[in-house]
Formats: sequence, C-alpha cells, structure tokens
Amino acid sequence: MVNNEIELIRTVDMEKKDVLVRRLVNAGISYLEKWERIPFFKRREYDGAKEICVIFINDNQKELAFSILEKENIKES
Repeated sequence: MVNNEIELIRTVDMEKKDVLVRRLVNAGISYLEKWERIPFFKRREYDGAKEICVIFINDNQKELAFSILEKENIKES
C-alpha cells in the first residue's frame, strides 16, 4: 500500500461491496481491496463474519469517491 491511499469503507456486506466497486470502476476510480481477519470474539459485532473487506482509494480521488458513497447511501457496516 502506498502512503497516498486512504480508507474509504469497511464492510462485511458483499452486496454493498459489489455495488460500490462497480460504481468506483464506472467512475474511473482506482481502488485497493484488502481483507482482514476478524478475531473470533469480535465476530458477533459483524454478524459472525470471519473477514472484513476494506476498500482503499487514492487520496486525489476522495471527493468523487465520497460523493459516490453519499449518492448510493452506502454506510459502513
């Protein structure tokens, strides 16, 4: 990961992730998808999910990416 990348969203909802990724690609925004393991005792907070998807974007494209989040009414889960 490069220093100019910022975290856009963390989610365990794959449908939400797929919609967001599709919108980012359509808008020409490059992204990085990173998966992090959820510790066993914290899985209850994430509906039992074993991993959480973290989407990173370039800092120069954050205004457009945040407008996509707002337009799609996508919130962190």
